Amino acid sequence: WDTGETVYSENWEGRGKGVTIFADGKMILYDERSGTLALAKPGDTFDVVSSFQIDYGTAEHWSHPVISDGVLYVRHGQALAAYDIAKK
Repeated sequence: WDTGETVYSENWEGRGKGVTIFADGKMILYDERSGTLALAKPGDTFDVVSSFQIDYGTAEHWSHPVISDGVLYVRHGQALAAYDIAKK
């Protein structure tokens, strides 16, 4: 962060560009073209832990996911999904 040095430059499963947010030591990736949402663990290598497709809503996947009180919110067009991601 302080240096602006690139840490990862990965072609994530053929995906294009999108949004990345960082929370609780993990990266949450949202591909704008395919609508794939993924959880990645930062480290020496780029490691996608889990991913799934957002298949509801319409148009491009341009919104930024948001986390509030242990809930991940993802909007796609007029659709909004909420995922409970709180540690149990």
